[in-house]
Amino acid sequence: MKTQERRKARALRRKGWSIREITKEIRCAKSSVSLLVRDIEITPAQAARLKANMSHPGLQGACKRSIHTCGRCDRQYKAGTVCACRSARKCILCGQEHRATTLRCPSCITKIRRIRGKLAAITYLGGKCQNPRCPARGRKIHPSGLEFHHRYGKDFAINAVHNRSWEVAKAELDKTLLCSVCHQEVHTTRFDDEAFIRDAKRLGNSGFDLEIDWGLLPK
Repeated sequence: MKTQERRKARALRRKGWSIREITKEIRCAKSSVSLLVRDIEITPAQAARLKANMSHPGLQGACKRSIHTCGRCDRQYKAGTVCACRSARKCILCGQEHRATTLRCPSCITKIRRIRGKLAAITYLGGKCQNPRCPARGRKIHPSGLEFHHRYGKDFAINAVHNRSWEVAKAELDKTLLCSVCHQEVHTTRFDDEAFIRDAKRLGNSGFDLEIDWGLLPK
């Protein structure tokens, strides 16, 4: 989030705007806005206005436009679901019953979005480990064996790429794609401390029934 957006978000919160309203105005993640303005206290009048905009107790916090009234029993329910008075449907993928209006349950929809999101990210980065010393460099690697290394800081985790617009996701993806082995090598420091390595070599093969290959250590 840019400095100008931060200032605007805090200014709007002081005016009594809700987190949801601020999120829509500056087009930023709701969680980021919530953390940014959590220290700002609103007046009782502003709090009353926000409370008045909330729905009935069963759907507190939901936007009124996202609430429907059942024509059969007059009960309210969230958009994208069916009323409790109607029968649930079975997911065409997992067979679990759900009340969403879609053929697939929300859990399966999320899995599909994550599969598509990771494959799109891997495709965008060339589909191969970008470490020039990788033993598997140039070979096709299973998607589960490829990870994203944030070289210049992390704005959000790549596993949440399916919840972001593609343009925002690409800005975060313009970093490095590594296989899981190379990624672990980048982050581990266990085998870099010379004092510990020296003591480990001094103990040698004691307690083992084989010769330890000390050549495995990085040079």
